[in-house]
Amino acid sequence: METATEVDANRKEVKRLSNILIATYNSAANSATEIWVDNNNKLLKFKVKATADMNTLTFSVANGANAYGGEQTTLKDGKILMGQATTPSGMPADSIICYVSFSNNPGKEYKLSGYRRTGFAADE
Repeated sequence: METATEVDANRKEVKRLSNILIATYNSAANSATEIWVDNNNKLLKFKVKATADMNTLTFSVANGANAYGGEQTTLKDGKILMGQATTPSGMPADSIICYVSFSNNPGKEYKLSGYRRTGFAADE
């Protein structure tokens, strides 16, 4: 479960938007340096290919084509932190964080952060 939050220029949280789901998965090329980052066409509505570093578990893209259409999408400072989250049920899980912005909304940036789904009802 991830949370979308609007942030200011200093990345201070301004407004919590909603809980969302983010999926990360390999591209058809099955490359170790490219992943899709996808929020399943909900809320901020983006699906974009990002450059990934599997050694540091980081990802980013500048002005990437949004597969859901329209605006270019930028992801900054994307990280996966293995085992660093604690779910509401107390289970350990991987954590994800990144900052997203869109070409049709200059000056607005959103923080996406959360943990890997466990499948337990208590964590939904």
